[in-house]
Amino acid sequence: MSKKSRTSKKTTISTKARANNGGMDASYRQAIGLWQAGRLQESAILLGRLLNANPRHGDALHLLGVIHAQSGHAEQAVEMLQRAVSCDRKNPDMLLTLGNTLNSQMKFIDAYTVFKKALKLKPNFPEVHNGIGMSLSGQKRHHDAIKHYPITHKPQPFSRSDKALVVYATQQRAIAQSFLED
Repeated sequence: MSKKSRTSKKTTISTKARANNGGMDASYRQAIGLWQAGRLQESAILLGRLLNANPRHGDALHLLGVIHAQSGHAEQAVEMLQRAVSCDRKNPDMLLTLGNTLNSQMKFIDAYTVFKKALKLKPNFPEVHNGIGMSLSGQKRHHDAIKHYPITHKPQPFSRSDKALVVYATQQRAIAQSFLED
């Protein structure tokens, strides 16, 4: 499995200690290492053991949700990510991952709701704005979506093709074409 397919720019796994029974423990760090090495099944097994000992380990739930999403188990991913968010409601990264997973399932209204919560916690979070844009586009609300793609600001965290699709959908074809040209 290639490194690109194992990780995603839209998925953030925290490696800093948080309030999970005194911070990250050795098992969790090992699970991250296995995940980063593409050994998803081994990482998931280790995370399962960790969660048996501490069912409210938010970071472990988050990573297990990511692994389920990457393995094509969308429903289990959403379940794990919802549990992770319930353990750490103030974590915009977990909300981002949940929103992206819901977007990938075309549950655009649910994703939009999750992204709005993340935006309240971290208003200048480019990946959340991108997710909102995608959710709104999925709802055919292209004129609203385009507001979440900062067209004139540099650096631009969103792909040129994403912006081009939204702009094209709003009938602004000349602007859309400019995003696709170098």
